[in-house]
Amino acid sequence: MPDYRPMLELADELELFTGYMDTARQQEAGKVRQTYDQKRREFVYDLIKSEPDRSLLWPKVAADLDRMETAGEHYPGAIDRVRADLQKHIAKQAGSHPILRFATRWALPAAVAGAAILHFYLQAQRN
Repeated sequence: MPDYRPMLELADELELFTGYMDTARQQEAGKVRQTYDQKRREFVYDLIKSEPDRSLLWPKVAADLDRMETAGEHYPGAIDRVRADLQKHIAKQAGSHPILRFATRWALPAAVAGAAILHFYLQAQRN
């Protein structure tokens, strides 16, 4: 069974961001959402890479999520959020070309690394 834990823990945390939120709380929610989105992309990428028969992906994931929902370890809204996001993204990525899946998976880490390299280069040029 794939490791849903990081994604579900972040979805649980997102469920706590409800009602009125000040600017700091909104920023915190945005950071959690970005981390959740990254974990979801990693999960889908790894899942598609590990399963040769793409038609079996969603039924297996749905069954796993149903078992977790029955166990009651996570907020029901978190399970629903993960279910909706995974269904949408598995359908989207399963039909895409492997190079596009690779780019989707590694775009954010590559952008962060590029920004860090650019920052250090500019700092070195300034001195």
